[in-house]
Amino acid sequence: MIQTDKFPNRVIATPYGKVSFDEKGQSNDLTKEQQEKLGNLAYVEYVEDKKPEPKKEEPKQEAKKEEKPKAETKKKTTAKKTTEKKDKE
Repeated sequence: MIQTDKFPNRVIATPYGKVSFDEKGQSNDLTKEQQEKLGNLAYVEYVEDKKPEPKKEEPKQEAKKEEKPKAETKKKTTAKKTTEKKDKE
């Protein structure tokens, strides 16, 4: 990510194409290599992206799956009962 205090909410032209900065002056429009090269400019600073830490919820979900595998259930069909019509006498 590149960051600047000089160009918040603006689009600037660079040798790599147009780069748009948000209200904080940050942009992720370019590749990491391009961002590093532009970070050498006086008004632009290169900041490494922080990777989010893996959540601890995933092991809990796996534990639930291992507890009880569901057995397959078969549908029971009932025999259809027929009723006899009574003849009128």
